[in-house]
Amino acid sequence: MTDLIPGAAQARTAGRVALWALVALVGVLGVLSLASAIADPFGWQKARTDRAIADAAKATAETAIAEGQAAATQDAADITQAGAGRDTQTIIIREANRAAILAAPGSGVRLDPGLVGAGNRGLCRYAAYADHLGCADVRPADPAELPEAGFPGGPSTP
Repeated sequence: MTDLIPGAAQARTAGRVALWALVALVGVLGVLSLASAIADPFGWQKARTDRAIADAAKATAETAIAEGQAAATQDAADITQAGAGRDTQTIIIREANRAAILAAPGSGVRLDPGLVGAGNRGLCRYAAYADHLGCADVRPADPAELPEAGFPGGPSTP
């Protein structure tokens, strides 16, 4: 019956062509969307991956820093505790030595002032003791001065 309608055959053919064109278009769009998901042409997947890697690296670094700080804190506490133990030992030894010196025979007798002065002068020659306040009394007032330079070949030239 459709054969009796003028243009029905052409319309049917045009409809089939349009249907096939639509199927082809949907197929092409499907392939392109699949390729887009696989190839990531806009870089969105790469950006997400890079961000995830950076976040993981940051988390690893923060963990390492936290562990290092915890270890440093523990080391500082251990050093402080060991220092306190050494200070206690030093005080005990110093007090024991002081008690032994005071209990020794002749501990109440004054030392010879000449001997004390000679000892101080000897210590004040060392750089470690030179700036001590007690060394101001035993060191000379002015440092020695070098003679003026003479003419080359004169008596002051080596």
